[in-house]
Amino acid sequence: MKKNDWSSHDVYWYSPKYKKPIAYSTVADSDAISLINQPNHTAIELMKILKSRKYIVSQDMIKVVQAFIDKGLGSEMIKTSNY
Repeated sequence: MKKNDWSSHDVYWYSPKYKKPIAYSTVADSDAISLINQPNHTAIELMKILKSRKYIVSQDMIKVVQAFIDKGLGSEMIKTSNY
């Protein structure tokens, strides 16, 4: 996805395998994902948690994790960095 396709660019999500960010999100979505992702999980594991209905999640949170899976990074731990 292009940068313009994301609703917010507050936080960028990346993988060491790529120079450009994989996804973008708000700080609130980033914080929520970080809290749910304790201890760290892979993108596939995190997606299962997000879809389990154990937590209230936004569509953008799902979109961020799905972007990693779509890039073939489902077995990688997800990292964040504030822009």
